[in-house]
Formats: sequence, structure tokens, C-alpha cells
Amino acid sequence: MAFIDIGGHGYSTVRATGEELEVEFVCIPRPIERNQREDGGPLAYRVTHRVKLWKPGSAPRMERTAQEGTLPLAL
Repeated sequence: MAFIDIGGHGYSTVRATGEELEVEFVCIPRPIERNQREDGGPLAYRVTHRVKLWKPGSAPRMERTAQEGTLPLAL
């Protein structure tokens, strides 16, 4: 799985099991100064994709399972 947001700041989390791989990308506005809020500050967007286990010789099928905020790309 590949992802790029040239001007993005944030992180991703990965959850892998024997049945699937799930990746959540979280992007925040450019952090000019440290944000002291408990929730970490504002969110630009969050998007989650999942790929279920696929059989040898077949292509994996990625699905978007959640999104929040305004995505800057056509996904």
C-alpha cells in the first residue's frame, strides 16, 4: 500500500491480522506551534483503507472503509 500527501503532516497506524491489513492515515494542518489540546488539535483529514487476505495469483482488493475531513486527492 502506498500513500503520499506532499504537503501533509501527520501519521499512520497499521493493524495486521492473518485475515486483513488495515491502514489509517491521519493528516493535521501544518503545526506551526505545539498544540496543548487533549485531542492533539485540529484534523485536516483521516482515511482508512483495508485489504483482505488474497489468494496466490490473484490481485489484492483495497477498499476505503472510513473517511473524515476533506481529502486533498481523488482516491
